[in-house]
Amino acid sequence: MMNVPLDIPSFSTQNHKEFCWPIPYESYDFLAYGFVDEALKILESQEGDVKIALTCKLSDILIDITHVARQAIEIKSIKDGGCEVSYDRDASVVVDCFLNDGKEIIRHHRSNALKDKALIRARYWKRIVSNCVSPTSAQGYHAMSLNSLMKEWLAAENVETVNTLVEFYMYGRPQKNEAACREIASMFSQALNKAYNFEYPVDGAIQRITRYHIEQALGDIAFLKRSKLSKSMKQGLVSGTPKYEGRLLGWYFQDHGKDVTRHAHGGERVFYKDYIWPLAELPYCSTYFAHSQVEANVMAKRLKNGDYAVMPDMKNIQFKSRGSDKHQAIYKSAVPSKNNKTLIYVSSVYLGDLAPNLPAFKMPDSPYFDFQSRLLSFLRDDGWRVIVKPHPKGLYNPAKLLEPYADDVVIAPFDPNMFEAEVFLFDFAGTAFFDTLASKQRVTLLNLGRRPFDQVERKQLEKRCSVYDCGFDDLGRVDLDKEAISNAIAQAPREGFKDFTKRYTA
Repeated sequence: MMNVPLDIPSFSTQNHKEFCWPIPYESYDFLAYGFVDEALKILESQEGDVKIALTCKLSDILIDITHVARQAIEIKSIKDGGCEVSYDRDASVVVDCFLNDGKEIIRHHRSNALKDKALIRARYWKRIVSNCVSPTSAQGYHAMSLNSLMKEWLAAENVETVNTLVEFYMYGRPQKNEAACREIASMFSQALNKAYNFEYPVDGAIQRITRYHIEQALGDIAFLKRSKLSKSMKQGLVSGTPKYEGRLLGWYFQDHGKDVTRHAHGGERVFYKDYIWPLAELPYCSTYFAHSQVEANVMAKRLKNGDYAVMPDMKNIQFKSRGSDKHQAIYKSAVPSKNNKTLIYVSSVYLGDLAPNLPAFKMPDSPYFDFQSRLLSFLRDDGWRVIVKPHPKGLYNPAKLLEPYADDVVIAPFDPNMFEAEVFLFDFAGTAFFDTLASKQRVTLLNLGRRPFDQVERKQLEKRCSVYDCGFDDLGRVDLDKEAISNAIAQAPREGFKDFTKRYTA
């Protein structure tokens, strides 16, 4: 009977030779779309502080519940397919909870692994308020979560800022509201149970996840209401892409009549209709700066047309752009690709239990690692000198994992102009992808089919970058059509870079 590994540590040499993934990818679709729509209905049924808490926490709750539900779906599909589940108990906490009778999922499946990084929330908010109420003038902005677009905006506007916080994980003193948490969790469960017949205690996990997030946010709301922050507020709050704390501070600033300005990260979202994206970055936002006016217009249009999951207050957001100095500088300093049969493979992250994401955004770790090992082996057999540039974040050690399949592994901050290569190969479009598009390097993207393209913008992308849609074989693995991939790499554009850079960074 074949073992199906559900995490990277449970892989073995045998897994690579016989790997299968007996989980239909369409089984994830409701989690990525229908469940999100149901969650928005649940949000609209709430009021007062509970609604504020759920608004700020909704994307986190959806990701956590989806991860638990996905694991239950995968276990059932593997067993229904006549296979055995293989997993590492430390790497797959949720799976271990499901498969060990009587063991309940902890209050939040990431809390134990992150407790060494945790700070007491009361101290955390005290630090925010302490910094915010520093005796400065009312002009300028409170600043947090700095990114490149925000840095450029601050320099161009020449505004005074007060640094409100640093990013880290923490756990604090929750404010209990058992009735509201029970009601919300029950509605989440009902929505999922209409679509799936779970054989594992998903409902209990949903209760714990919901209570964890909502009570945490309620405690923070109460703290902010008691604070003296409102007496020393500047013109508004400016940030990069927010986490939960940024969304909550966004509510507080807007509630006191202040502007909340945010700046995009990456640049690649212009090409994708990432349905859940607004729930993470747009709650309690007044103005959103994109990398280009094209990106700003596209985002506004998608919100209006229902291509995104939308909260009612998002319809009033102003989308703007002053361009991206960073990416224009990359283009100006760029050198053309070399004809040296060297390929730079820029890998994505392994997410596991600590940093789960929606299945419409990234594929699970196991089939992704299986694909990587087969892809890199093929490329070397095809005569390429393969240099792997792993993502700096995520779990495990991607450099160590991929080293056997590469000629070299580079551990350094990413800069497309630091390499002398013939082509860059990506299988996920993130920050490094967009940085490379801004250069004069040739680029190929292998589309693994999880993120839905904006077909209008894809046509523009293909003028700059060859794109190949991989598909899946009968075993559920990413289909490695060697001839098609070779052709896609050969067809990576060698010109048109200036027009692309002007469209998407100016």
